[in-house]
Amino acid sequence: MIRLDAKFRLDLKKRSCVIDAGTEVGRNIAKIFTGFITRQFGEGAFKVERTFSPPEISRDPQPTMPAGRPVEAAL
Repeated sequence: MIRLDAKFRLDLKKRSCVIDAGTEVGRNIAKIFTGFITRQFGEGAFKVERTFSPPEISRDPQPTMPAGRPVEAAL
């Protein structure tokens, strides 16, 4: 079994997802996720922002995103 080196934060109320792209696995997941939401919703339905400081990310089963943080993808 291969263990993935990636983290994310999903906020259902804000309809946003932050993907930690600090590793090669995280960058690949961000690319794949962006492709999925582009095909599902169209390019104009979301925005992608690159952050330069890593977001507070945990492995909680129902994570929330801190207020005011830029997001990787917001629908």
